[in-house]
Amino acid sequence: MHEGHRLRILEKLKENANALQEHELLEILLFNAVPRKNTNPLAHELLKSFGSIKRVFDADVNALMTVKGVGLSTASYLAVVGRFFQEYKAEEQGTMPAQYDANTFPDFLVKRFQQESCECVDFYFLNERGNILSRKVFTNRSKEQVVIDSKEVLRLIGQEGIKALVLAHNHVEGTCRPSPEDDDLTSQIVTVCSVANVRLLDHFICAGEKFYSYYNTGKMFEITHNFHIQNIIKR
Repeated sequence: MHEGHRLRILEKLKENANALQEHELLEILLFNAVPRKNTNPLAHELLKSFGSIKRVFDADVNALMTVKGVGLSTASYLAVVGRFFQEYKAEEQGTMPAQYDANTFPDFLVKRFQQESCECVDFYFLNERGNILSRKVFTNRSKEQVVIDSKEVLRLIGQEGIKALVLAHNHVEGTCRPSPEDDDLTSQIVTVCSVANVRLLDHFICAGEKFYSYYNTGKMFEITHNFHIQNIIKR
């Protein structure tokens, strides 16, 4: 019975994907997560709980697991798809530059964060020539502050060839002015970076079309002076 229904909805997809309703799109996606059950009721339940496909994929694993019929495996699958969408959207808004340029990088960040509905923290890893080697995005899929694990940061910056780091995050609501928690995060990352002999070049905060730079305001110099591991040891 389920196989017949799945075949019919896949034929509908083949004939005209634009004709599929929101719950049908989610239902097809759930075929991979729930291979032996009718996914139609679960698709409806998810949309009823979160309101839209976007909100389903903005939800974290714990929130998804509050929905009846969603276990850890299905919740993890949906959360991974959500992260894929986030990366796709970030690239669609503007290709990540190959080289770090302090004058133009904020423009990229503003576009990258402009469509985000949740707070994200980006780590951009640079080599000694200023080439951007990779990016790591941290998010808890909510508007609240993202908690960063220092051990994970130390592991990431310990990768071969990384000599510098640029930190960036968004304020979903309010201004781009840094909060005390943002200062604490910057101080924490400065200390962790100094342990690995990696420079934290700047910390950008974006809100709407505006951005704040710790380097441009002189705050980066002050925090680096106070929280570099060598200066902490000397105290």
